[in-house]
Amino acid sequence: MPFSKNLLDNDDDMPRDPVKVIIAGAGLGGICLGILLEKAQIPYCIFEQADRVMRLGSAMGITGNVFPLFEQLGLMPDIMARSKEVDTLEGYNEKMKVILPMKYTFAEKLSGYLPRLITHPDLHEILLSRIPIHKIVWGKRVVNVEQTPDSVRVHFTDGSSFPGQVLVGADGTHSGVRTSIYKTLADKNELPRVDKEPVIFNGVCLVGETKPLNAAQFPRINDPRANWAITSTWRNTLCWVLIEFFDKSKLQEAEYIKRWKSTPAGEMCEAVKDFPIPGGTNLTLGDLMAETSRNLLSKVMNEERFFQTWHSGRTVLLGDAAHKMSLAGGLGAVNAFQDAVVLANYLHSLPSTDTWKQNDVTQAFKGYKAERYSSAKHACEMSHGMGHLTGKTWSAEVTRTFASFTWLWKLALRKIFANRPQAAFLPLIENTGTLKPLPQPSLSLTRIDADRWSTTSGKDAAVV
Repeated sequence: MPFSKNLLDNDDDMPRDPVKVIIAGAGLGGICLGILLEKAQIPYCIFEQADRVMRLGSAMGITGNVFPLFEQLGLMPDIMARSKEVDTLEGYNEKMKVILPMKYTFAEKLSGYLPRLITHPDLHEILLSRIPIHKIVWGKRVVNVEQTPDSVRVHFTDGSSFPGQVLVGADGTHSGVRTSIYKTLADKNELPRVDKEPVIFNGVCLVGETKPLNAAQFPRINDPRANWAITSTWRNTLCWVLIEFFDKSKLQEAEYIKRWKSTPAGEMCEAVKDFPIPGGTNLTLGDLMAETSRNLLSKVMNEERFFQTWHSGRTVLLGDAAHKMSLAGGLGAVNAFQDAVVLANYLHSLPSTDTWKQNDVTQAFKGYKAERYSSAKHACEMSHGMGHLTGKTWSAEVTRTFASFTWLWKLALRKIFANRPQAAFLPLIENTGTLKPLPQPSLSLTRIDADRWSTTSGKDAAVV
């Protein structure tokens, strides 16, 4: 890939001119926003703390509520070529008995699309290919944010800084952008108490992707459709995910948490290698681990947190920086994409003047939060519930029983699939599902060359 090296050898390589939008974080949400701003012809630059792209992560689900956006952006041909349809979610116990069968076959009828599974690296690579290489700066971790009524300046750990008009914190769960603006708000006694609480750490996740496998030993690679947790890819590899949730009574013990965070991935592999897996005779998780290169194996903390404060001044949060969802639900990336398109609509609606006024920016951020807040909160709650489904307690067993009822499962997914935001400044994709999309206030936004920001329907975007 062309993004394998740090593009900056010294500060002379920093972009010389301020941009309207600075994006902190070149993850899926940040890159998606960059593609949208590219289409909207809004000047932007992306700063990423990592100094290179690493092929890490396992399979992830993408569903019908983001496919209309991907069609608008011309991404669907590449995504279809590198992904597989998924029609079943299956959970197994230690005796390989299916305890959680959930069907997605009705999803295509509701949304017009059947969900698909794709590896995180493949999707990231597809998105990165749409961003001009000079608009991503690698090796830049945000350490501080300075704001005035007219601009924002981002300071990085290497001592460099960069000015812009709007800063988007898409830099993940432990966002440097969020930390900086929350500190400023806390110093002024303007940060809600709920946002002072730490991120909840309640488990650990091992993810990996094997090398190309032999179908005789691993027949699952021939499955034309994918299943969750262990899934085949277009290159005949298997992606696997293991999430271990911790005893609730231990979660407040600092030493217990510290030990798990510092435990090497290899040590964890040793502890779970004998777990049986579906898709072959007497196969175990250890068989997959043996076929997984150590540089394609990673340990991820399962953390959850929904923040109340999404913006301050000229800075706004997106994706995991605003709402970190349990990995069990697989909804984090989808919600980051939805954040990106709604925020892009509001940014595009700002007056096309040289400088965006603070009041206009504030109103845009409020509209963005109003449109996304309840949907993201519901996704967080559903993701948490999906984690509960995997437990061994009596309450988890009861929850699985109710979850297996088709009508309840459909009811839960209808709410998710109904939220299908699109970019207002691109040709809209016709709805082909039976489920009518939720109203999208940002589709009614109109860009104006005036002294104030407005919408065509004044009350569409409620203020939060």
